[in-house]
Amino acid sequence: LKDFGNDMEEETKTKQRAQLEYPLDPESEGALEDALERIIKDVVIRQNRVQFTIPAGATSFAIASNYIVLTGAAAVTIARIVDGREGQIVTLSFTDANITITDDATSAADTINLSAAFTSTANDIMRLIFDGVSWREISRSIN
Repeated sequence: LKDFGNDMEEETKTKQRAQLEYPLDPESEGALEDALERIIKDVVIRQNRVQFTIPAGATSFAIASNYIVLTGAAAVTIARIVDGREGQIVTLSFTDANITITDDATSAADTINLSAAFTSTANDIMRLIFDGVSWREISRSIN
């Protein structure tokens, strides 16, 4: 009976060593790397102020930070904001009166659900939250 116990103890130690040497299978390792990249992007990159000029004719833009200062190269109407992640809150600051954000009540992917359509003026601020599918207005400040 004692030998059986020693065999079990040795097997447990072997498994523990294997877990330390090879903690992840190749599929899990890739998922972990992706998760760490997303965390770094959120913590390091997305916290910085980013200035972005929306080109003429654009109807969407990608989230590059949690704080984006927007300028319209010409009059543009934005219907979608892409690359958001569930729970993400973004602050948009506007430098001119060239940007209109449409109110979309469909809750379709990457659409913007506002209390009403929004046309920017210089120094306006809007905060949005991404619910995992579409953006929801938190607040706006017309300055």
